Amino acid sequence: MSQLPKAIRNLPLFSGCDGPTCELLPEGRTNRNYRVDTGDQVYFVRLSAPGHTEHGIDRQKEYAAIKNLHAAGLEPRPIFFCPETQIIVTEFIDAPTWTLEEIKTPDALVSFGRAIADLHRLPSGNAVYDIVEVARRYLDELRDSDVVSPADLDLLSEAREQVADLCDRDDFGMCHNDLWYGNVIDDGGIKIVDLEMAGRGDIYFDIACFVHFHGLDAELLETFLSAYSSHAGFPLSRPKLAQMRRGVHLREALWALTQMKNGITGDFYTRCSTNHLEALRTFPLSS
Repeated sequence: MSQLPKAIRNLPLFSGCDGPTCELLPEGRTNRNYRVDTGDQVYFVRLSAPGHTEHGIDRQKEYAAIKNLHAAGLEPRPIFFCPETQIIVTEFIDAPTWTLEEIKTPDALVSFGRAIADLHRLPSGNAVYDIVEVARRYLDELRDSDVVSPADLDLLSEAREQVADLCDRDDFGMCHNDLWYGNVIDDGGIKIVDLEMAGRGDIYFDIACFVHFHGLDAELLETFLSAYSSHAGFPLSRPKLAQMRRGVHLREALWALTQMKNGITGDFYTRCSTNHLEALRTFPLSS
């Protein structure tokens, strides 16, 4: 067990509790997460890590997204948000996340296709996640940095322009933008968590993230896309989706390079940037 951080201990929600226990959970890119047990109820508490606003993260918008997804049965129950400290509290669901193997089955992919179609129909409020603007912000931060060569910076800039040509406001909806199995709880259904990047954006980028992170082969991909289209009530453009995977490589390469530029080092970031840059170099112009 961990010591209860002062910022959590000072929340009105816990002021009358007698010695709640606290467990530090695996951290995200821009947050510190805790399981807090008061004896009467168990909570999930998210604190912001330093520099989270540099990634365009707004916890108030994240909390609004949590409320919207909970209303649709896709998110744990929201409990409290503190604007001053940017702390988010939801119910803690004592269930595992989905595994890659569990998701890569036809029955699961039908369920995920339907759930993601439901997600894309939800209101997004004033939260926006524009992959083109996100890439511009990362590129601006990387200019004059020694972690990326001028040639690779040109490659990334060109990829951003190609993704911009793909984006269509008619295809915008409420998106998660980081749909991998570690962000989905298996409580007998599908609960999508970690909404710090959630916002209105091109649904094809969101779908491309899901497809990329789970390595779907042609047969499983078709099962997933057919379930999505059937539930959403409109066909998906396979050529646009294939090309939008460029956006996933772009975002992931830029994120890893920005981490390295900010002094966060390690083999993971080197491999991530190298692999996604290579994917961009060899990406087909049409599909």
